[in-house]
Amino acid sequence: RYDSATPLASQAAIAVENSKLYQSVVRKNQQLLTAQTALERRMRERDLLLEMQQQINAATFLDELLERLLMRTSELVGAQAAGILLRDEDTGRLFFRSALGERQEQVRKLTLAEGQGIAGWVTSTGKAARVNEPAADERHCTDIADQLAFRPRNILCVPLMGQESILGAIELLSKVGGGNFDEDDERLLSLIAGSIAQAIELARYK
Repeated sequence: RYDSATPLASQAAIAVENSKLYQSVVRKNQQLLTAQTALERRMRERDLLLEMQQQINAATFLDELLERLLMRTSELVGAQAAGILLRDEDTGRLFFRSALGERQEQVRKLTLAEGQGIAGWVTSTGKAARVNEPAADERHCTDIADQLAFRPRNILCVPLMGQESILGAIELLSKVGGGNFDEDDERLLSLIAGSIAQAIELARYK
């Protein structure tokens, strides 16, 4: 007697196995894509560090070097304004050693008290800050924003870590394109901050 259920069951089993095989192939392709993306990112980071190191080695004056590095950083991450703030070892206050943006000349004259603003918090804690709603963040200096007539949409700030102390911070304002700063931006800025901190310490001990 012919049993019609037998071939149907076989077909169902084959379909299940094919589905499992397809899912396995998809997972492996996703893993390969993730690995490829990570490798490409590491290669870009290596090339960036090499580029930064070449600029540091060729530099004669620290201010010119910091301005070039800050400009390159703004281009890479995508920011409308940026600044490098250094900590005064005697007073703890932060001053702008380099600044880019429409208000850069005004910004260069500003100083922040120890712990003041996003940059002050970052310098005091040694932690990065990614703030996508500055107006709602109690660390944000609204009085300085009002003084400059510039209210950033978002802020990304990471510390400049020296060998023995926190030298200051690098801060990016208002992501280009209207989006928010993300984890990749923070990772890239932290990488750049290491090179900038190295340049500052080399200049101090020359």
